[in-house]
Amino acid sequence: MRVRGWAGAAGALLSLLLVTGCTVVTPPVGPAETRAASDPAAIDVTSDLPAGGWPDLSTFPDGTVIANGSFTGSGETSADPVSGTIEIAKEMGRLTVTVRDLDLGPSIGPVDGAILELNARTDDSTPGEFRVAYGQLGAGQADVVAAASQVFEIEYGSELVTSDPSWMRTAVIWQQADGLPYGRVLATASLTWALPDMRPDLTVLDTGTAPHARGEVIYDSAGDPSGYVVASGDLLDDIAVRFRVEVWDLAWLNPMRGYASAQTGETLNLSRYERGR
Repeated sequence: MRVRGWAGAAGALLSLLLVTGCTVVTPPVGPAETRAASDPAAIDVTSDLPAGGWPDLSTFPDGTVIANGSFTGSGETSADPVSGTIEIAKEMGRLTVTVRDLDLGPSIGPVDGAILELNARTDDSTPGEFRVAYGQLGAGQADVVAAASQVFEIEYGSELVTSDPSWMRTAVIWQQADGLPYGRVLATASLTWALPDMRPDLTVLDTGTAPHARGEVIYDSAGDPSGYVVASGDLLDDIAVRFRVEVWDLAWLNPMRGYASAQTGETLNLSRYERGR
């Protein structure tokens, strides 16, 4: 359910998100209140979000900062400390991912290759766990260098599960290395999301097999459904009915698969806790 690689996830990644580019810019001049409204830092999510938040990311005002974090650690290969911050904002139909004041240390030069990834695992995960977890960006699409500011854009649409991107728990900077599918971890940043719960009333309940929902159910330690192994002939609509949820709830619980037809043998996640992992 969670295995993927830069090559293996490329199809799913491109079908959901299009990384449209990266620009290196100088930092804004003057205090935050003098910046243009299009600057993602112009709106402070802690003071500008209304009570209860918005029902969907598409309704957030442009410039709303929805996540941030700070890079820490020296990674797997270097004693050089890595520093910098990351910010994710909603801007004109896209999520902007801004890395500021990135310092990769003196031993990592521009030719060494460093790549930014937004990963589903928490920042206390091992490099091996990061390598097999779902992620966005990466695959050479998000090359980072030591710079004052670098901006990446992720396009999203009204029907895409990126309307709630909080499954991306950690920003990871990888150093490219021959023989390793992701390279080596240079630094991580735990992402703090300022989003309301997009599915506060979502409860998954197994009502038993149905003509097109005959697969095996996986249960967690509390006895609640946490996964479903698709059987031959199963249909996504019928699987949703079996668990008393909607198809878009299944898409929310499985943010990298979208609304594709159920495939025999695939495992659908049914756990809020495991979302995206």
